[in-house]
This record gives sequence, structure tokens and C-alpha cells, in this order.
Amino acid sequence: MSQVECVGVTAQSTEYFDMIPIFGVTAKFSITIGDFGFISSSFDSSFFVHKTNSDITLLLLYVDDMIITGNDLAGLEILSDSDGYYLSQAKYSSDILTRTGLTDCKTAPTPLETSVKLTPLDGTFFRNATLYRQLVGSLFLSAPRFTHYAVVLRILRYIKGTMFHGFHFSSHSSLELRAYSNADWASDPIDRRSTTGYCFFLGNSLIFWRSKKHSIIYRSSIEAKYCALADSTQELIWLRWLLTDMGISHSTGIVLCCDNQSIIYIAYNDVFHKHTKHIEIVILCITMLLGALYIFILQLPLIRQLTSLSKHIREADFGN
Repeated sequence: MSQVECVGVTAQSTEYFDMIPIFGVTAKFSITIGDFGFISSSFDSSFFVHKTNSDITLLLLYVDDMIITGNDLAGLEILSDSDGYYLSQAKYSSDILTRTGLTDCKTAPTPLETSVKLTPLDGTFFRNATLYRQLVGSLFLSAPRFTHYAVVLRILRYIKGTMFHGFHFSSHSSLELRAYSNADWASDPIDRRSTTGYCFFLGNSLIFWRSKKHSIIYRSSIEAKYCALADSTQELIWLRWLLTDMGISHSTGIVLCCDNQSIIYIAYNDVFHKHTKHIEIVILCITMLLGALYIFILQLPLIRQLTSLSKHIREADFGN
């Protein structure tokens, strides 16, 4: 089994690049973008890099959508000094609070209360669906309830208290990649599906995070957490390859942190029994990556599990 097959990363179909009209001329996208000095990534055929002595431009294509970024950023609220860059969305947050008439409201210490469990049928209908849609998007969009809107207001109160918070990308930080993985087992009160959460740091800088609800029901928390570990490992290896394209290589394994000793034992001991046979392929993939020293799995206390922020945690723990 190759490394690509193991982590589930496959080259995207070249159909995306075959025939794309550019300035009225139909041409292969990969050839056309190559004429501008872009080089296709060896690990993701939809990812292109353009480098000069002082600048780097990154282009990611998906079907007919394109994202372009680089070290010459524009259109963001960015402050820079000798310590690095600080990114925030203060104006965006202020506009939302103004739109909802919450500029003078009290702040909230956390986004959600620990007891909140939302379902599509809670409470009575919220009649201003347009306002709800503008604030939330697709969550319970077909029939929003007052209980849903009350949670939105709580989140907005939290945003008001953290309006000037943001991301700090330190110029003195190391370029060591580090990851955190977790799962909230059977967290949906309706269908009892689990939620995976993981985040990646480059040095001290948070560069990637995701929270995803699973499409199947897991029979145990171990199964849910191990599959979450597999998902985060797949993304982690992909990210490692992309960083290599950007000139940031890792000569040692990447530390992947979790808070469950049982799944660490399974990962380092590929001995299967009746309780794990349905996820043997997932276990084998992670075991192979461990053996190749691509990753190391490290146990850490629950209080230090950063992905627990995707759950409803106490105010004191949230502050810490």
C-alpha cells in the first residue's frame, strides 16, 4: 500500500483543468497558468505555486472556483510589527452587531452555555427568517426557532466581548507542525452521530481547524475518537506535503495530540480483536505512518485538549 493510498489522498481528476475558458480563449488551465510561472504541486494537482526572490503566490483551484493568496495580502485587517502579524475582523464583527442592534448589549464569557443541546424542533418558529439567514446561514434554515435565535444572540454577545481578538502570527515562532484531535461521541441528540474536531499549529500560530459531523453512527467513544484521529492524520499528512512545496520541510515526525490512552495503545499495537475489526483498515493506515515516523501520537490531559473548544465547556476552563 502506498503512502498516498494509505492516507486517502488521491490526485484530483484532470477534468477540472482540461477545458477552462480564459479571456475568451479555451485552453488547458494547467498549461496556461504555467505560462505565468506557476508550478503544479506534486501532491495536489489543483494547487499551484509561484515564487520569486521576495514573493510567493499560492493558487488553489476547485472546479470553477479559485483562491489566490500570498505574502502580499490585501483586503484584511492586518497589523504588523517586529513581533509578527496580527489579523482580526473587528469591523466585520461591529457591522454584525450594528445590524442586529446589539452594539450596547452585555458581553458573554463563552459562545454557548454548557447545557445547550439544539434540535430542529425546539420552541416556536422565529418569524424573521431573513435576519436569521443573514446571521447564521444554513443552520436550521428551513424552520428557525426562537431557541435557535437566542443562541445566536448569545454568540453575538460573546463576539462583542472579543471583537478585538484575532490571530497572532509571530515572526519568532518555530515552523514545527503540531496537531490536536478529538471527537464528541454521539453528541447529536436527534441521530446520535458524533462530531470530529481537529486543529493544526505551525509553531505558535493556528493555521487550520475543522469541526465535522460524521455521516455514520459509532458504537463506542473509542471508535469515534479513533476515526477522528484518522481524519486528522489524513489532513495532517496532506498539509505536510503542501508545506514542503512552500519550502517548509519537516525532518522528524509530527506530534499529534489526543486525550485518550486507549486509542494510542491501539495505534501503536496493531493487534485486532472483535471490537476493532470493523476499523482495521483505519488502524493499519495510522500504524504504518507511525512506523514510517511521519507522525507521533502524544497523550495530553483533557484540560489541555484544544479541540475541546468545539464542545460546551465551563467558563473557567474556557478562559484557561
